[in-house]
Amino acid sequence: MARGAVGVRAAVPADAPAMAALWGEIRSASNGAGALVSAPTEERVLKALAAIEADDRARILVAQVDDAPGQIVGMAVLQHNPLAPLFDIDCVQVSYLHVSRAWQGRGVGKALVGEAAALAEEGHVEHVVVSVFPSAREDHRFYARLGFAPMATRRVVATSVLRRKLNGQPGASRLEGMLARRRVLRARGAAQTDPV
Repeated sequence: MARGAVGVRAAVPADAPAMAALWGEIRSASNGAGALVSAPTEERVLKALAAIEADDRARILVAQVDDAPGQIVGMAVLQHNPLAPLFDIDCVQVSYLHVSRAWQGRGVGKALVGEAAALAEEGHVEHVVVSVFPSAREDHRFYARLGFAPMATRRVVATSVLRRKLNGQPGASRLEGMLARRRVLRARGAAQTDPV
């Protein structure tokens, strides 16, 4: 079966429903880490589009293929930022890159990453950085094939949990450690049962 060409363009307000659906796929594909991704609504997408429109160092992109005219099959958010606050190195940060499952393996992800490379070249930026959920094995493989290497591990904790840990509340450490281990084991089990 011949594959249609992939087109990438700036997102517009009319894309909000499709982008909210893709955002929802990101949450559900993250094996629990998606709770950190805000809930997808058209209103949130429209707010993000308005904020990005005012920022010449950021872009929200959508991807389409000739096989499905008018259908949004992927998206990504690109931002030209410092690599870290104390580094004198800029990068293009790729966030929320997602290709709908039915359209994976057709070059959509590569086209979106290609736009990140184009933005980096346009801004004379030497590095492109992506964020990937730890449990997203296929995503890690995709980026590794494109030459991305691990740079740092970011960890996250709810403020209330951190406060309990810092205050040394009795029992909190043991119970939360047990719950954390259960979450890790569930994520591993889900990752092992995912069709590849």
